[in-house]
Amino acid sequence: KEPTEKERSAPPDTLLATLKEDTRTFLKDLSSLPITAEAKTRRVKLFIREKIEYVNSTEIGEIYKNAGSLYFQKLEELCKADCDVSAFYGEVILRALGIPCRMAHGFYVKKDSRFSFAPIAGERHAWLEYFDSRTKTWEILDVTPPKKEEDKDENETDESSGGDGELGGDDRERERIAGWRN
Repeated sequence: KEPTEKERSAPPDTLLATLKEDTRTFLKDLSSLPITAEAKTRRVKLFIREKIEYVNSTEIGEIYKNAGSLYFQKLEELCKADCDVSAFYGEVILRALGIPCRMAHGFYVKKDSRFSFAPIAGERHAWLEYFDSRTKTWEILDVTPPKKEEDKDENETDESSGGDGELGGDDRERERIAGWRN
């Protein structure tokens, strides 16, 4: 399915102006490279994972909720996020690069190693899907920063380090707070 207008929409310049200079430079440099959207998404993933530390904190979430139009400025100042906040940040960066994307929510379900068929309780997780115009397919992109060892569950790896969405509310609330949508 082709991206909707919302999935194609670029963030307003007023929002992009709140990003730190290094992020704006990253965007400018990346947008000028003659590489595929897929290659750009990989660079965005690395950029976010290197810049942002994984945390799942109600206190940090309240700071972001109260930041209003300075949501991303506060995020880049604190450099702390869980899965939905880092995905929202990635969504802004990808759309600024002209890459259609959307945030997806669901559950990361871990299997109980004693059973080949019985998943155990999962945790809420958010990730991105970007539209690859070359293949005309939606591709998964998880920009969630890796959890610290002490934050991981027993059988968890960095690739499966999801959060439970405590930071920053739902999609519409985050977009309203950040001044992207009314």
